[in-house]
Amino acid sequence: MKKTKLAMLVILGLLLLLPGCNDKKASPSIAEVNSEIITQEQYDKACQNIKQAFEKQNPTQSGDKADSSGKIDPEMEKRLQEQAFDSLVMQALLRQDAEKRGIKIKEKEIDVTIDSFKANLAAEGKDAYQKFLQENNLSEKELREEARMQLLVNQLQKKISFSIAIEEGELQQYYQENIASYQEAAGMQISHILVETEKDARELLSKLQQGADFAQLAQEHSSCASKAQGGYLGVVNENSNYVPEFKTAALKLKAGEITQEPVKSDFGYHIIKAGQLQPTTTKSFDEVKNQIRMQLEKEKENTLFSQYMEDLRQQAQIKDHRKS
Repeated sequence: MKKTKLAMLVILGLLLLLPGCNDKKASPSIAEVNSEIITQEQYDKACQNIKQAFEKQNPTQSGDKADSSGKIDPEMEKRLQEQAFDSLVMQALLRQDAEKRGIKIKEKEIDVTIDSFKANLAAEGKDAYQKFLQENNLSEKELREEARMQLLVNQLQKKISFSIAIEEGELQQYYQENIASYQEAAGMQISHILVETEKDARELLSKLQQGADFAQLAQEHSSCASKAQGGYLGVVNENSNYVPEFKTAALKLKAGEITQEPVKSDFGYHIIKAGQLQPTTTKSFDEVKNQIRMQLEKEKENTLFSQYMEDLRQQAQIKDHRKS
């Protein structure tokens, strides 16, 4: 219903780089991390991947940083190379520390992660998984290594942040300092029933005109997830992120009214009902307390883990043969 775009990503805190997949004997060393070798082949692959990721995420910026041949300029190229190198170093340090801590990832855990990823991609088509691998210059083996690395990082994060505690006073202070973000603008309470065809919509309108219950029809016939709440979407106003056809029709309604004609959009045909006009409201502390706690815990977790990674780097013996 809302204007959203499905974006399938493999989320790795340390970029889409692959450290331990190559034959280290077949490629010269470009660095050592506590005696673990990083090869030229690994480095070249990492540079290629980070450059590709940069160009995808920053099409305008990469264009601005390109010379007449369309290549990223030397300054940006160097920065990306350093990011690739730093990422390979950090991944080596994390793997080494995980081994010291006895953390191991089972193949079954990787299977579950990959299967879940495939299932999510299936919504984009039967060939979406293979297309993803091709677009990201990955083999299935390499994707499994990325999944292994992410699972390893997750386990390390849990160990590093297990002692995090948020005091009640911190929650109250955050709520008071950010109370504006918990305000809900005035608007109309809106429910809808979404169906595929105009014929279906008109049949339901006829039933509503004969006294049928809107919420019950939504539960039985709507294809929108809001059917579980009887079609209720929440408060809609001019700032709401709904497609124009739907929002325009919804905001024309008065309290208690139902659209007399089906409203067509890219999603199908809507029957829209207005509830009550709701003034600006502010969620209470109790309503958002758990949300604030999770947010603050995540922030502290990120801070702790960043410091942990910096400590690993400071204590490590890193030899960069590129500078030799």
